[in-house]
Amino acid sequence: GSQKNNKKLFSYAIVQSIWSMNPPGRFLKKDQEKNVWFVIGDKEALGKTRQAVREGAPKVMNAIKLAQKYYEEKNEKVEREENIVHEKLDNGEYNRSADTCN
Repeated sequence: GSQKNNKKLFSYAIVQSIWSMNPPGRFLKKDQEKNVWFVIGDKEALGKTRQAVREGAPKVMNAIKLAQKYYEEKNEKVEREENIVHEKLDNGEYNRSADTCN
């Protein structure tokens, strides 16, 4: 149901982001007999991307979780630093003209 549809949309978003790169990204397949690469069509690109999402789903989910944890920790640190600056401003400890703390 919904999870399958989400994976479809996610795969489509990946394909779209690759195509909208500058210069545009391409999906290639190797012709084993001629030993050359050629551009594959939209349907095959989406199919291959969906396969990669299915096969790599656990790795992708772990990467997403790690990224979320990193950004949450980074945001918490920034928030703490902002609170310190605001406290110093409120207490008159911050000299705006010299951009220094007393």
